Amino acid sequence: MTTAAAPVVWLDTNVIFRYLLNDHDDHSPKSAALVKKAERGQIKLRLSMVIAIECCDTLRHAMRIDRQDISKAMLKFMDLDGVETEEKTVMVEAFARFGQERQVDFVDAYLAAYAKTKKPAHIVTFNAKDFRVNKLTVSRPDEL
Repeated sequence: MTTAAAPVVWLDTNVIFRYLLNDHDDHSPKSAALVKKAERGQIKLRLSMVIAIECCDTLRHAMRIDRQDISKAMLKFMDLDGVETEEKTVMVEAFARFGQERQVDFVDAYLAAYAKTKKPAHIVTFNAKDFRVNKLTVSRPDEL
């Protein structure tokens, strides 16, 4: 007897928030139950890069949550059984850097990590200090 493959669904930001923040009487338990289903292999939850960026930005700027707390929570979430993250290696590096370097915003951390995986690993910017990472070339527009 063959078993049906677990359904695959894309996560929206609000489901992740309710799970991470546990701040809504109705939505938080439903989000937690969905994550438990994923951990048991009954469903696969996909996290897109765009939603991860929205989570980070909203948690940081609208909800005023500390960057280290965001980094820890998102890294832990992406590592849950049943959660599949787009560009996971890039996302892990970006969240780790975002949590460690106070002056770097998440989008810059993401771009630096992404550029290292795609050739050329070269970024042009007026803000070179945010892109000082190994294996990455950074130039100003007037240097090209």
